[in-house]
Amino acid sequence: MVESVPRSNAEPGLRELLVARARGASDGRLVSDVIGGALIACIVLFWRPTGWLPLLSAACCFAAFGAWGISDRVLREQPDPARSTRVLTIVRAAAAVVGAVAGLALLFSLWALALGTWIT
Repeated sequence: MVESVPRSNAEPGLRELLVARARGASDGRLVSDVIGGALIACIVLFWRPTGWLPLLSAACCFAAFGAWGISDRVLREQPDPARSTRVLTIVRAAAAVVGAVAGLALLFSLWALALGTWIT
């Protein structure tokens, strides 16, 4: 009889890798991700260069990563849970959703650029 092996030794997924990366990043790095991502997103939206959608999506991914990391760090370091805990939890969840949507938009927009006019 073959016994199933528990998956505790499985490779970490994308979520675990991003969480570990955000928790290991410095405060300055997370702040620069938020500011840089938001600034580049505003510039791309104003300028609209060729292929602007992947640039916008990537900038939003960086901003969401930084926002998630900052809110997660503040939540983990708060000694006294208060009303702000609920707000920070919502901010962290919203950053995760924005990051996931921006990541999917980045993948699909790069795919669309790669396909180009192959399918007519």
